[in-house]
Amino acid sequence: QGVAPGAYLINARALDAFGGAYVSWVVNAIDWAVSQGADVISMSIGWMPGDIVQLLNEASDAAWESGSIVVVSAGNSGPLSGTISSPGMASRAITVGASDVFNGTTYWSSRGPSTNGLIDPDVLVPGANILSTIPNDIYEVYSGTSMAAPAVAGVAALLKSVFPSVNIDIIRSAIISTATDMGRSVFEQGAGMVNALE
Repeated sequence: QGVAPGAYLINARALDAFGGAYVSWVVNAIDWAVSQGADVISMSIGWMPGDIVQLLNEASDAAWESGSIVVVSAGNSGPLSGTISSPGMASRAITVGASDVFNGTTYWSSRGPSTNGLIDPDVLVPGANILSTIPNDIYEVYSGTSMAAPAVAGVAALLKSVFPSVNIDIIRSAIISTATDMGRSVFEQGAGMVNALE
């Protein structure tokens, strides 16, 4: 069912069959999603910092300015600090790290700070051993911040459906400010575990 089972999904395929892409492909996909009126954009992708990658951060921030809540995975390069990938380092995106079954940060979830000095990730949700769909109506178990980010996108969709006219900056603030502090470094957990009920 997922976090927001009533959400209407649109899909933009920006990667090739091997998971590779040019940054321009992803920027075009973000722009297309905005043009389709996407309330929430969920991206489970990541590039390490560089001049070209800054275009991806800017596209994510531009989507936010256009009214789309952007939720992105932090990356899977932990436990080293400073390993948040782009567009997770975009200033407006909600960047999501992964927790394990013990509610601790997974060892592989990327840590902040972002190279532009932001405190990232913003929040955590479970990202280890997550049942996920694959083609041909099959389910398999996967782990990664790519499994975590869509759950936060679902929470954002729920909030948007209940409060459709509220500024999306307030929705972002609500998700982050009501997270449960797990007692770990802010660069490991952000504000803590997302608490949709709160």
